[in-house]
Amino acid sequence: MTITQNSSSNHKNLCLTQSFISYIIGNSETKQNSDVILKKNKSTSSTKISRSSEMRILNLKTGLFLRRRNSDSRFSARPQPEEAQKWSESFAALMASKYGSALYRAFLLREFSNENLDFWLAVEEYKKSKSQKMAAKAQQIYNDFVAVKATKQVNLDAETRLITLTNIQSNIPDPYAFDRAQRRSQYMMERDSYLRFLQSGLFLELAYPERY
Repeated sequence: MTITQNSSSNHKNLCLTQSFISYIIGNSETKQNSDVILKKNKSTSSTKISRSSEMRILNLKTGLFLRRRNSDSRFSARPQPEEAQKWSESFAALMASKYGSALYRAFLLREFSNENLDFWLAVEEYKKSKSQKMAAKAQQIYNDFVAVKATKQVNLDAETRLITLTNIQSNIPDPYAFDRAQRRSQYMMERDSYLRFLQSGLFLELAYPERY
């Protein structure tokens, strides 16, 4: 009986670990499915999940993810400590790493403060868009993050908000339409959440495993 229970527990932990690693290394399908499930849970009164419950689930997945060893290359893209240590050199160095930026976002999700990063990443994707798709994407980003009372509104001054609106209303596709707003969001992250991330267990355990 004990063997059966342990086997079941190990399998469950492995599934959670794989799910979280897939999210970290950019498996968009896994992330989309998770978002759909979460939305359904939130919209169904009989299966509501409190923020504290969501936090416990995220913490569990994060902990399992960090404890997983490099030996199983099928599931993990965990970087070497030397690579992770470079993330402390600058915000740009962290964002240049797919793994690092995903781990940073996981850290922000635990604090329910991921708006600035989500905006920053959305703008980066927007810059890579084809010109014929820029207008629609720009409007969507503005509606989601920049407009007053937007669902994920970022903290921007009135002048930056107005300049951004003027930019996206232009008939000319402009990959730099959000530059001022993006710089503002990056500045806030560099002064606050980025520094806290570098002091967090998520980063330190990865960059300096010999200390943990």
